[in-house]
Amino acid sequence: MKGIMAELISSALSDINIENDEAIKDHLEDLLQALSAVIGQLKVESYPAETRLCTQGANEDTFYIIARGEAEVYLNGDTERKMVARKEAGDFFGEMALILDMPRSADVITTCPSLMLELDRRAFKRATRISERLASLLSQRTMAQLDANRRQTQEVPSVQVPPFRIFTSYSRHNQDFVRKLVADLHQSLTASNVSLWLDQEDIPIGQEWDRAVEDALETSDAMLLVLSDASTNSDNVRDEWMYYKEVKKPIIPILHERCKKPFQLIRLQHVDFVEQAYSSALAQVHMRILELADTP
Repeated sequence: MKGIMAELISSALSDINIENDEAIKDHLEDLLQALSAVIGQLKVESYPAETRLCTQGANEDTFYIIARGEAEVYLNGDTERKMVARKEAGDFFGEMALILDMPRSADVITTCPSLMLELDRRAFKRATRISERLASLLSQRTMAQLDANRRQTQEVPSVQVPPFRIFTSYSRHNQDFVRKLVADLHQSLTASNVSLWLDQEDIPIGQEWDRAVEDALETSDAMLLVLSDASTNSDNVRDEWMYYKEVKKPIIPILHERCKKPFQLIRLQHVDFVEQAYSSALAQVHMRILELADTP
């Protein structure tokens, strides 16, 4: 447990100003509060060598911290099985499936007798809700792993491929949240040939607003639709998503506030930024965009 706490604390402090004592204090208190909330729910389990802890494609519910021992991570491709990582004491794994609510992305197998600290899905979710810093650390690793897995399975294109373009539809009442979301997605998707269009950033001075929006709708491949009371009551927002429904372009609904979803969108699964930690929801949007970008 000492190793994992040291790693989490080190990572939590790595991107803030080390001279700012108050920021360090706030981040550490946030992180330690989350860890203390789940410490009593950690299970200790021992496993012999060659035990499969995670199975690629399976729906499983455990987050693992290696207290002693070692495990190897394997990806099963269409033609070969390849080891892609080795986990040692102090390392953790299993967070991707829990953050993204998806099946396991790889096999994880012990290489020697190992002692594991384990959290179930409910305790893991509670910890990430309590500590945004912990959620951010785990989500950043998840997004980096998504990108790494994508690179391993993709062929390098022989010609320049146009970026996959995302149109952002929202109400100006939610502009602070939207600007942060788009900026964070820009950063996380910077190497994935994805661009996000936002009217406040991408309409040049002097250009007609309605023509610029129409052009962006036409040339974008998918839509981020930010749902709130204000946006569901906006005629402009409704026109935008109704057009995408008509031309059958994909829509990613983002639940920013509890609101009544329009009937035509009921069957579309949304990403929930209300109940989840922001960072966890961001990772889910990141994953969905990559899925759409890779769809022929």
